[in-house]
Amino acid sequence: MYVLPINRKDVYIRVKKTTFFFFFNWGLKKLKRLTTSVIFGDLTSLLIYLYGIVSGQSVRMSGNHIYDFFMGSLLYPRMFGDRVDIKMISEVRWSWLSLFVITLSCALKSWQQYHTVTPNLLFLLLAHWLYSNACVKGEHYIPYFWDMYYEKYGWMLNFWNITGVPFLYCFQSLYVYRNHASIVALQQTDLTYYLAHLFVCLLLLCGGYYIWDCANGQKADFKNPQLRKFTKFPNLPHSTIDDAKYIETHDGRKLMIDGFWKYARKMNYTGDICMGLSWGLICHFQSFLPYFYVTFFVCMALHRFRRDDQKCAKNYGKKWEEYKKVVPYTLIPGLV
Repeated sequence: MYVLPINRKDVYIRVKKTTFFFFFNWGLKKLKRLTTSVIFGDLTSLLIYLYGIVSGQSVRMSGNHIYDFFMGSLLYPRMFGDRVDIKMISEVRWSWLSLFVITLSCALKSWQQYHTVTPNLLFLLLAHWLYSNACVKGEHYIPYFWDMYYEKYGWMLNFWNITGVPFLYCFQSLYVYRNHASIVALQQTDLTYYLAHLFVCLLLLCGGYYIWDCANGQKADFKNPQLRKFTKFPNLPHSTIDDAKYIETHDGRKLMIDGFWKYARKMNYTGDICMGLSWGLICHFQSFLPYFYVTFFVCMALHRFRRDDQKCAKNYGKKWEEYKKVVPYTLIPGLV
């Protein structure tokens, strides 16, 4: 500890330098973590791909090494005598929990630096907790989803879950943290607009979460009602349906036409898009970056709509056409 006589100009210069070096070091650490994640994602993808080929456990190989590396050679890569499911850990635990930890870190850093956390950042903390918690609480349903039971575990899934989800979907959290001053200024200059905007975002988030969580729960429960016994929080009303209505196909499979699924064929995506849009809207409209996630998700959803429609039309034939007449909308009842 020491004391030196300094004037206000000296203080200003030292504060500016401290701020500069703080953001430089913080950004450098983030770059190091991102680089480590990229290397780890690429390396593990290569090791899993080669292991599938060498062990003779590879499935549905095309013969094109680039495509097969991208899509994967193994369906269920495991470790320690099949006790550790790499695919499940990556898709559920690593990806979304890492995103939540990054958002939590932004909130803690905001408290350390500004001695306050904006409602916008608290909103994102809630949003990312809801998503990561839903993945964990519904873990027993996940094996019934397409990417788990059919898609192989290649670079696409491995790299995206290790690096893409935590380091690209966190744009909103980083943006709100870096723009703390402008958010506080908006609160002080136009509180009515600020609160109204926050309310709309909360409405969109909670409504989207309810649709997404219940729609996924209804479909998974319809496929295996024996899994209801698991305790989960929050356990939302109407997340399961007794004696759900369905259309039976020629091979005995069932197409659900009850609950949220009687309104549109992809209601889970409807909720997902609502949540993703709320993540962007909470950052206001000064940058496109906070809207990257919802833009990416809509593009991915459009591709999946087309893929799933073609696949189901091939598998179910006339029964699929009958199903589409009963449930004519894909995403938004009455519109799309």
